[in-house]
Amino acid sequence: MYFFGRIGLALFTAGLLICLALTAQWCMGAAIGTRPLLLLGILFLVLGVQFISIGLIGDMLVDATYHGRYCENHFKEKK
Repeated sequence: MYFFGRIGLALFTAGLLICLALTAQWCMGAAIGTRPLLLLGILFLVLGVQFISIGLIGDMLVDATYHGRYCENHFKEKK
């Protein structure tokens, strides 16, 4: 989660800021439908969510794998 979570948070934040800026421009009457920046903002939002999800899944897999092995070895030594 440390590596992918940070990348995902940075991408999500950048996408959110881009989309908020475009929303402010849209509220002032500017046409934003044909601007490539809109697609970039949406792309960053989606990539951010995906990176955070991959980091969370990877963290859960590592925790389940190594926690199970540590507990088994730890209890075997105590007997």
